Amino acid sequence: MDLTEPPYSQRRFEEVVRGVSLYLRRIGYSPAAVPCVPVSGWAGENVTLPSPKMPWFKGWKVKRKEGFGKGQTLLEALDSLLPPVRPSNKPLRVPLQDVYKIGGIGTVPVGKIETGILKPGMNISFAPANLSAEVRTIEMHHEPLQVAFPGYNVGFNIKNIAVKNLRRGHVAGNSRSDPPVAAAHFTAQVQSLASMRLTWFIGCWPFMCAQQGGHSSRGVTSGSTTGRFGIGVGRSLGGVSQTGLCRIQ
Repeated sequence: MDLTEPPYSQRRFEEVVRGVSLYLRRIGYSPAAVPCVPVSGWAGENVTLPSPKMPWFKGWKVKRKEGFGKGQTLLEALDSLLPPVRPSNKPLRVPLQDVYKIGGIGTVPVGKIETGILKPGMNISFAPANLSAEVRTIEMHHEPLQVAFPGYNVGFNIKNIAVKNLRRGHVAGNSRSDPPVAAAHFTAQVQSLASMRLTWFIGCWPFMCAQQGGHSSRGVTSGSTTGRFGIGVGRSLGGVSQTGLCRIQ
């Protein structure tokens, strides 16, 4: 806010709020649930304490399904955030982001735990590679873990699998409890997050869906549209926050 013209301009703040609210609505979020707070990080204005340089700002309010919230500063807005519910009671699923070979340690896959928990000594399997291994150790930010929960980005050392046999997009799970398996095809619900005018056709959009989703950027060779909410099969998926179904195989 210290860089607006004039500094700490109410008009400029409200202009930015309107633009951000429009974008949030277009990608499927309710602007009423997102606090907009004018701050100057450089000058420390309205970060932890209300700023006398912005007397026109009467505070922020949010309305969520969990209830209402209000405050004045950025710190209060951060404190109002609700922690997500982590599905630790579901089967283990770890989509791999990468795989490394580390000297003196061995093969270390890395990825974010989406569901379930991961522990040292657990026997895990990888799909679609159809390989199994024991987890030796787990680390997050160079700190060892005895248990890793959903939302953790971890690296874990495994036995008896070479780096060349695993790749980004493979999925790890507990070998003894509903392990992941390869599928000949699957149906995915996808949403456009940018203004793209793309027609769905074999080999193009399904590949992009999988890659942008971050779970499988390899092995998607063909696909077709199976449905589109509110438009119909075979139409373009253009604009922002439009959702459709595609069959990937």
